[in-house]
Amino acid sequence: IYFDLNHLKPTNDTLGHAAGDQLLITVAQIIRSGIRDNDLAFRYGGDEFVLILPELNRPQSLAMAHRLASMVDEYGKTLHLDYPPALSIGLACSDDLPSSTADQLLRHADAELYKIKMAHHPGHHRGAA
Repeated sequence: IYFDLNHLKPTNDTLGHAAGDQLLITVAQIIRSGIRDNDLAFRYGGDEFVLILPELNRPQSLAMAHRLASMVDEYGKTLHLDYPPALSIGLACSDDLPSSTADQLLRHADAELYKIKMAHHPGHHRGAA
């Protein structure tokens, strides 16, 4: 799973960088608390997270991703911001690719994430704040 944390910049701009840092810490804690012992979670870049979920199929992985995103949404509401933080989801499963190296899975999940972000924010371009 490739997660992108939406609205980190508006959080920083509205509440300050300390609040933005705390947001990242809290999102990481939410993710860590919501995964199984054998799952792996990494911060990947400024506001992106990657999860590796061994032995879960696509529906199970998607259910976990949506549950974690819902938990972040609930936390985001407590900040009372015009643009509350939320997670966008990209998902890749080893069964989906003919050969599934870690790099291929990550690129596939990133491409899925990008498609979803474009569908929800047509004016958004990769790298834009």
